[in-house]
Amino acid sequence: MVKRTVSVGQTVKAMILNGIGFANRALYLSPIFFKDKPTERLIGAGIQPEHINDDILGRALDTIFDYDPSKLFLQCAIKDINILKFVTTYPKNKIATLSICNT
Repeated sequence: MVKRTVSVGQTVKAMILNGIGFANRALYLSPIFFKDKPTERLIGAGIQPEHINDDILGRALDTIFDYDPSKLFLQCAIKDINILKFVTTYPKNKIATLSICNT
């Protein structure tokens, strides 16, 4: 097992923050985006901008792909539904797909 400076979860958090403020840029530009950001406060203790590079982002994306992105998304969505206490009219075991649209 490889020791990571930045966990996959922290890397996903960094990608979300990067996507909000620096969209449509190459992965190798991520350290530039985080250069003037409080990375330790936003992402985690000990995380510096240079830790968030294209190599760590690529490895996190590979890990997510190996796990199955659809399965991960569904697990996150179900957890969010339970945390936010959304009321659904369908029994939990009858949900086959979950679609989210931004219109």
